[in-house]
Amino acid sequence: MNYRDSAHIVVTDLFKALDDLTRGDTEAWGRLFMVDGVLEFPFAPDGYPRRVEGQKAIAQYLAGFPERLVFTAIHKDGVYSSENGLIVEFHVDGHEIGTDAPYPQRYIAVIFHEDGKIRHYRDYWNPLIAFGAMGGAAGFHEFGMKQTSDPAVGR
Repeated sequence: MNYRDSAHIVVTDLFKALDDLTRGDTEAWGRLFMVDGVLEFPFAPDGYPRRVEGQKAIAQYLAGFPERLVFTAIHKDGVYSSENGLIVEFHVDGHEIGTDAPYPQRYIAVIFHEDGKIRHYRDYWNPLIAFGAMGGAAGFHEFGMKQTSDPAVGR
């Protein structure tokens, strides 16, 4: 598969998986990644997982997401491609279930891929938005650590 076809599949599948999140469905997320794929949060605050390794661990990480956050809309802001990877910008409208606080988050994803699967996904987002929605840093850290309570999930 050439790079351009791979990029097209990754972007199409990513926005399908994001759309699935608006219905609380996270199953597609694991399938986006290669078996040894990596999900990384370079600017995650201390105490929150910074790296999740492996398709299974990534699927586990996202499985509990709909228990805390509801996305009501996904907005694609831009997709930029180079010979090395993709940059995808999007923002979401939503709320946190426990606090009912709004969750208007912006994301920038730097994605490296092969054969239509994500090899490495760097997820950039504003933790202050998450703190606000989850009732502060303690609620946010509780969420992050619950998502990775399985020893198979990287930290």
